[in-house]
Amino acid sequence: MPKVKFMLWLKDKTGVSEEFISAGSLTELVNTLSSKYRVLDELYRRGELIVLVNGVSVNPATPVSLKDEDEVVLLPPVSGG
Repeated sequence: MPKVKFMLWLKDKTGVSEEFISAGSLTELVNTLSSKYRVLDELYRRGELIVLVNGVSVNPATPVSLKDEDEVVLLPPVSGG
């Protein structure tokens, strides 16, 4: 199962820093997590969810296959000055 890491304030909003999700694709993984965590659903719908698969930034709507050893990092939008 791919490992999902929640970064920055997503850890506080979801209550977890990482978990393993059974998913064969990024779309399936995002849909599963969006139904589980309202904050992820909101970020995804607004196009603000930042996703890294094995360190590479990808659009969460991109059809990416996932393998058991993959790491998916989820980040909220980052702002600053």
